[in-house]
Amino acid sequence: TQCVSKVELSISCSNLLNEDAGSKSDPLCVLLQSIGNDKWTKKLLLAYHFEKVRKLKRGVYDIDNKSVDLNDDDFLGGFECTLGQIVSSKKLTRPLQLKKGKPAGKGTITITAEEIKDNRAIVLEVEAKGLDKKQYFVLLIITNGEITDAIVKASRLPMSIIIIGVGKANFKAMELLDGDDGILKSLSGEPVARDIVQFVPLRQFANAPKEALAQSVLAEVPSQLVSYFKMLKLDPVNVPALKA
Repeated sequence: TQCVSKVELSISCSNLLNEDAGSKSDPLCVLLQSIGNDKWTKKLLLAYHFEKVRKLKRGVYDIDNKSVDLNDDDFLGGFECTLGQIVSSKKLTRPLQLKKGKPAGKGTITITAEEIKDNRAIVLEVEAKGLDKKQYFVLLIITNGEITDAIVKASRLPMSIIIIGVGKANFKAMELLDGDDGILKSLSGEPVARDIVQFVPLRQFANAPKEALAQSVLAEVPSQLVSYFKMLKLDPVNVPALKA
């Protein structure tokens, strides 16, 4: 089961350019997702995957007619970032830009992200960050050969282990540590308490975009974090609603 949180984005703008002579502009903010040409003009409800890089582009237009075609409307400025940047900032304010990066006067756009409260996965993630004297760690190992580690003992600790293999070495042992094909056991036969290892061979991403590598590297961290708190039988806390 994937750990996915629903986030609601609220967008506001200030100091927009006035393209209408003798009257105020009628601004409309359009959000274009990198995965398609979908458009929204209200509060946006999006699925946030911790491991995925989701690029978002926003454009603010002065609407002068009832046509849905934006090509005949004045462009007041735009802004690009990732959904992860918005979620981590909670409230993000940036200057609007015209085409080719030219500043759109003093215009700014503010995007506020609020996680939907009834999503259990995101509540657990927030709890992990806010627990008193408890932290969760991610150990990154970059290797050009085979390595071994005390994975079984570490499986009871608040940590995940990400191993990135570089070069053309035989990484068969690393794939066994991953534990995806069976339960990993120590030499004494003790099984791991939970899966904490993610192994990624870098050579498989030689011709892939960097976002694909990032997604593969981080793919199992959310579920591993949740499994740790389930193992300790720690209940999620009530997360207060974000103030506007």
